[in-house]
Amino acid sequence: MNNSITFANSNRSWLLIVLSLLWCFELHAAPPVPLPNVVPQGAKVVAGSVNVSSGGTRSAPVLNVNQSSQRAIVDWNTFHVGKDATVN
Repeated sequence: MNNSITFANSNRSWLLIVLSLLWCFELHAAPPVPLPNVVPQGAKVVAGSVNVSSGGTRSAPVLNVNQSSQRAIVDWNTFHVGKDATVN
């Protein structure tokens, strides 16, 4: 009877180890690839002089960031660039 208890505990231990490893790999997995037509969103100029404008098409958007001061800081809500998008 002791052998069956040890076997059950051993199975639980292996299950915990496997679940722990899966959890670790999930946390360190590569981030998801952005959609192909995504450009950075939510530009907030914190310092300096910056003009942010968008153009292009819905399937191939273009985001232009023009800085007219020597230094500038822009805070973005998100900064993802899809494979079909352009940021200048």
